[in-house]
Order: sequence, then C-alpha cells, then structure tokens
Amino acid sequence: MFVAASPMPTAAASVGLAPGTKLFFRGGGECSLGFLATNAAGDRLAVTAGHCANDVDQEVLSEHGNRIGWVAHHTPDKIAAGVYGVTLINLSGNTYTADAYFTQFGNPSVGDHVAKFGARTDKTEGTVVDISVDPDHPWRSQMESTLVGLPGDSGSAWVGDGAKGPVLVGLNIGHTIRKDGGYGFAIGFPIRSLIAVVKANSPHWGPGFTPVGPET
Repeated sequence: MFVAASPMPTAAASVGLAPGTKLFFRGGGECSLGFLATNAAGDRLAVTAGHCANDVDQEVLSEHGNRIGWVAHHTPDKIAAGVYGVTLINLSGNTYTADAYFTQFGNPSVGDHVAKFGARTDKTEGTVVDISVDPDHPWRSQMESTLVGLPGDSGSAWVGDGAKGPVLVGLNIGHTIRKDGGYGFAIGFPIRSLIAVVKANSPHWGPGFTPVGPET
C-alpha cells in the first residue's frame, strides 16, 4: 500500500467506478477498488482490502479529488500473521457504474486461470497455485497465484473464467517474499471467506452482504 497525500476534492462531480479504480484515503493510503456490493438494507458499497483504510468514517476520494464515499466498516489485515480483513466504502450519490462486470462469484480451485485489475499494474494474469479455506476462522483463509500485484494494487479483484462470464474469486492482498528477497506469489483473500468476515464482524453492514452478481 502506498502512503500518499490525498488530493483535495474539487467538486461533487460524477465518478465512474470499475474494478481497479484508484482509491485515495484521506489521511494516507492508496489502493484499488475490488468490487461493488449491497446488503439487506440496500446500501451501495465498494469493497477493498483491510489494510487500505485506517478507520471508519475516513473519506475516500478519486484520483481527481472527487469524493467517492466514506469508510463504513473496517476489519484490518494482519498480513504478517496471516489474518485478512476488509474495508467497506459507503458510496456517495455522485458515483455510478455502467455494469457490475462480474457475472458470478465463488472461490477458485488450484490450477485455475486468474487475472487481476489493479490501479498500479492494470491487468496481470496467472494461475492459482494454492488455496486454503478455514470455515471456522475465515479471516485465516488464503489463496496464492503467479499473477503480479504491486503496492497500489491492494484490494483489486481476482477474476476467474466462467461459462457465463467473469467470476469474482477474491481480493488482492499482497505477495510472499522469496528467500533471496524477491517477489514470490501473489496473496489473495477468497471471496466466500471475505463475505463470512463481513457478516460476522459488522452487525450493521453485514446482514445480507453480497457482491453484485449471482453466486456460482
């Protein structure tokens, strides 16, 4: 995650949202938008990684300084401990999206092709090499792939291939480090585990929480 000065908002201009849209968090932080979601209350939400925000009520801006929304829920990541969280952004009325992009969501399998759309490196592709899902402790679930994701790509969506179109499979969190200090595998948070964390940790925003698009 980059730490950068947040731009000042210039006006309540319309902001188009898509997977990989650059997000600036006022007070420090630059990440990527992963996916859009809703809940039982019908709230319009955007989702990114847990380490992208500092706390709830933090303002989120576009790269042009226009308001996107504010942090509604924050479960921090503890990446070194293998614990993953999530940041939910309550979207402002000036935001819009042409379509949900994802037609389905669901966890991938080892060997599946996967791509990610990040603000730093745009689209990169790879193969899922490991997935570990802990249903009793979903915040400890993790997947790894050979795709490339650098600082600034945190929170971007991992996308698999489906018969009916793109499948949302999780969020980009970071990457492992090889013994020689080089880049290892990309780390992702599986989508069903992420949903379980939101529902368990957010009594207000969690009920009925679901990505926009049917489940596989």
